[in-house]
Amino acid sequence: MTSPIAVTDTAGTKLPDEAVGKQVMSGGVWSGVSQLLPLVGTTLLSVIAARILGPDELGRQSLIAFAEAALAGLMVNSLTDTTIRTLAALRGAGDIATRDGVAHWSMGAHVASGLVAAGVMVAIGSTQTHDRTAWFVVALSVFINAVGWAYAARMVAAHGWRTVAIRRLAFQLLAAGLGIGALVAGFGVTGLFGANVIAATGLWWILRRAAPVCRTRSWGRFPWSPVQLWGVFVVIEVFTQIVARRIEFIFLGVYSSDRELAMYSIPFMLVSAASVIPLAIPGAAMPALAAVSGAGEYAKINERFEWAFRMASLGALPLVALLAALGPLMVTTVYGDDYRQAAALVPLASLTLVITPVGHLCASYWEGAGRLRAVLWAGAAGAVVDLALAFALIPSHGALGAVLANFGGQTAMVAVLVPLTFRPLGSFDVRLDRWLRCLIASLVALVVARLVGVGLGGVLGIGFGAAAGLAVFLATAAVLGLLGRDDARWLLAALPAPLAPLIRLVTVR
Repeated sequence: MTSPIAVTDTAGTKLPDEAVGKQVMSGGVWSGVSQLLPLVGTTLLSVIAARILGPDELGRQSLIAFAEAALAGLMVNSLTDTTIRTLAALRGAGDIATRDGVAHWSMGAHVASGLVAAGVMVAIGSTQTHDRTAWFVVALSVFINAVGWAYAARMVAAHGWRTVAIRRLAFQLLAAGLGIGALVAGFGVTGLFGANVIAATGLWWILRRAAPVCRTRSWGRFPWSPVQLWGVFVVIEVFTQIVARRIEFIFLGVYSSDRELAMYSIPFMLVSAASVIPLAIPGAAMPALAAVSGAGEYAKINERFEWAFRMASLGALPLVALLAALGPLMVTTVYGDDYRQAAALVPLASLTLVITPVGHLCASYWEGAGRLRAVLWAGAAGAVVDLALAFALIPSHGALGAVLANFGGQTAMVAVLVPLTFRPLGSFDVRLDRWLRCLIASLVALVVARLVGVGLGGVLGIGFGAAAGLAVFLATAAVLGLLGRDDARWLLAALPAPLAPLIRLVTVR
């Protein structure tokens, strides 16, 4: 083990390794939980929609939701990220006049981007023969959310994400509840998206009242400096939409059927929910990596990155095993027999969880270092592969081709990003033996969970299968010795005390 890295807290006090590990792991866990709760509500909403609407209408709803998310990500989210970084820097510099001017310009840009995105949604909806009104309702939701994010950006720059995240969590859960009520009441897809408009309006009102007020009314000069940063974020968002946000929905909408859209959307939902925790760990690791980089201790960054790399890659394997073993049974039990094709795709779709945490961690390294060229190159490679496979596979293989195309794009992106990240780190000990031990324990757990789940069937099979798989994984990991003492020491400092016996159980003696 190399020498400790001198990472500091907000007061400037140096933190020991255990404290840094606690910051990263606990930050990752709580970040994952805060994202997981809305996904639970969304998943429940998806189940009820599948039961009430049926495969064809669910497929059309999924396409509308994807179009909304893609436009919002490209035109609004990239602008919001730029605003947050710019306002935070100006606040730190004490330049109040320029900060207020940027805030005014940001509001105008958010309104304009929201109008453009809404106009695109209206234009697409005008060409549809089904659910035309739903497209128009979603257009209104996109615009309201765009204005709300302008206020949210001011709050984040001034007070951090927590104040916005709590409010967003509450209204996301409200939207899910209202959506379920609209479906049960028979309002269909239009009612479902109408619930989003109500929640978005409430969130906009709350954010508007809570956002910091600009001290000056003058817009000042046009802020040219953030434009270049915005351009970088837009390019990254394009690649993100293609590879991570499933551009396959568009190909399925053009070349396949509404039913195939539904069969792809369900594995996408399950994998997205399962990925929250392993993907939160790399995100939480970024501040620690940035702190080391900012302190100029580049030679010592290896230790922090190695540890985060092991936690991200090891933590995903048992999760993939349980999802592959019990995901198909979960789909047929919860969604119904009409979705057996979707159930069969879950194991294949879950394989992306093996590689995406590693890719996100590498991206966090470059973001922490303030250099995004490697992320752009990797995103471009993933996008090219994803699009090529989508063109080749989706017209003839539908949802199966979409899953394969996305897995190919994710793999290509990580295959480019990992070597680019390892190169500046120099010597790097990935400790492949621990990964292989975890893989063996995960495969054993997969077999046991699958046998128990299929044998019992239904809800009992899911519950007892998960319990049996987890127990067998821990027993096998205890025999093999999954964690080294260094990793165990950091985890013991980071995780709640009741988990300490489990950590010690799987640690090499």
